Order: sequence, then structure tokens, then C-alpha cells
Amino acid sequence: MTKKMVNGVPVDMDPAEAAEFEGQRALTLPKAKQQARDLIGLRRDRAETGGFAYLTARYPSDGNSLARISILGERARTAKAASLPFVVSLIAMDDSMSNFNANELIALEVAAGDHFAACSENAKVLRLAVNAAADLAAVAAVDLEVGWP
Repeated sequence: MTKKMVNGVPVDMDPAEAAEFEGQRALTLPKAKQQARDLIGLRRDRAETGGFAYLTARYPSDGNSLARISILGERARTAKAASLPFVVSLIAMDDSMSNFNANELIALEVAAGDHFAACSENAKVLRLAVNAAADLAAVAAVDLEVGWP
């Protein structure tokens, strides 16, 4: 019998209360799909901010790092358009340091954008799989850890 607490004492629920309580706890297909979509969003966020690969290193992809890359990318394009020299040093996630000329820095910026596009695409694929699930088992069968860059 299902119990509830009344004034700190466990008391049996009547059948109607127990049915209502259990019904609220039951995982329905819409609830399962929403939970999976929420987990996909969290996993996408983790992939987006977990760094991105460029050449032989991984570079940080948190908001501050991306702002720096964007600003430096604009400076690289400006220098390139004016035929001015451009070199900047950046530190990768493994603490190695690399020098970038204008073309390399622009390519790094593109790699960051490609990383975000890949994260978004993978989230879309997983959401489509979850949304297409016909039952709880099909929702549970969607591997939310697959396909992230």
C-alpha cells in the first residue's frame, strides 16, 4: 500500500489518492521526450564549451575565448586587407602556444564556427530521433552521447 506522511506519521493512502499519486509519477511518452530534449540541450552546451579542434590542438570555446578569437579575426582581416603583417600567439587547452598569421587566425575562427555548427547539427539529429520515437523504449534507445565533436 502507498503511504503518505501526516504530521510526521506514515499513513496509508486510500486507493484514489494512491492512483493519483502514481499517475503523476508515471513517465509518459511526452514527458520522456521532453526530458531527452532537455538532456540534448545540456549535452550540446557541454560540447560547445568543451573546446574545438584546429590542426593539432584543441582551443577553448567558452564565451570569453570566442570573443577574443572573434576580435583577433577582425584584426587579422583588417591587416590582410591593408597588406600589413599580422602575428598573434594563442594558448591551446593543453597549454601549448602557437603563433598565427592572418590567414591562420581566420581559419581558426572558421574552425570555431564549424565546431558550433557541428554541435547544432548533432543536437538536431538527436532531437529528430527523440521526436520520432513511438514509445518509451524508443526514446530510451536514443544514445544522447553519440555524434558530438
